[in-house]
Amino acid sequence: MSTVPCKRPRTDTGSEQAEPHTSTPHATRSEKYYFDDGDLIICAGNTLFKVHKFLLSRDSSMFKDMFAVPETPIAVDGLTDETPLFVADSAEAFEALLWILYALPPELRPYQLCVPTAVDLDRILLVAEITNKYHFVSLETWSIKIIETIVPAVSFTEARMMSFLMRTMTLAERVSNEELSRDVMVAWVSALQSGVNPGPLLAILDRDGPSSLATRTYYAQLFRMKVVPGAESPNNLPYLSECEGLSEPQVTKLLFARWSLEAEFIRLSKITPPLPRGNHCAVMFHADFCIPEWKDIWRRCIGSNTVQECDSADLLQRMRWVHAYFSRNVNVGDAEISATCAQNICQFMSSLVEETRRSLGNHFRVPM
Repeated sequence: MSTVPCKRPRTDTGSEQAEPHTSTPHATRSEKYYFDDGDLIICAGNTLFKVHKFLLSRDSSMFKDMFAVPETPIAVDGLTDETPLFVADSAEAFEALLWILYALPPELRPYQLCVPTAVDLDRILLVAEITNKYHFVSLETWSIKIIETIVPAVSFTEARMMSFLMRTMTLAERVSNEELSRDVMVAWVSALQSGVNPGPLLAILDRDGPSSLATRTYYAQLFRMKVVPGAESPNNLPYLSECEGLSEPQVTKLLFARWSLEAEFIRLSKITPPLPRGNHCAVMFHADFCIPEWKDIWRRCIGSNTVQECDSADLLQRMRWVHAYFSRNVNVGDAEISATCAQNICQFMSSLVEETRRSLGNHFRVPM
């Protein structure tokens, strides 16, 4: 966030100067970031930027390393419009980097105050993405903190705004920011529950491959759709309400997932998850006491009324209730069970919900 004054961009009036001959035939000079006293010309997309090396060298960025090695193309490229230094970024993305490098304090104030209505969501996300790419560490941290503040404060009620959440989730996973991932997921599910059409979102998510957002979108849609008894759609699938805009493969995936999730709960009801023997638990004691006690505990938890009353396909909510029942009603210290096996049971129950969440995507994979 430089305080270097923004100089007036170079503006040439002659036809030759306005349309310079370059190695990229359709490249044009940036109206905002082509400075007379710049010492480096960069081409991003079809746009030429003439900027200052010292700004790109800030924050221990990759550019600083490039400039420090004489053998790099920077020694010959970047000196003229005909020989710019090419970067594999869109003009819009690279301009976002230059915006944050050249921005004056008044431009940054709405972002520092995190005013949702004054923050350009697309711009700040571009800044976070490109500063992450080029290792502008402090600028990346600054922009992600703004996004962390903005996401819970914005109501994402339009499908077009959901692309911001998709990109934010990708960024959060890239930088291993679990808190931001959770915030995005909460906003995403809230938007779906508000009535955003899931069809276009699922088409984009399916195209990009399996992801946590795709799974949660399908999972949320699973409980919106209703099977209409005694009716069939033209494709011989059961007639479903609340599925307008979904394709036949998407509907098939939802129906398969409902069957798979219900089958998994039935399996868990009949077959108790294995209990690893604790380090200091004798083999015979484990077989005669720990395992029977564990089976009884699991049977009570999974058979509790709140668990049984959940939607038959809502495996995640059912496991939440299993964990809640265990926490409130079971004291493994009172059971005839070894201390180390009791510890294993507590660890399993603590991870139950998260492991169920992680495996949800498996239930939406329709066999070929």
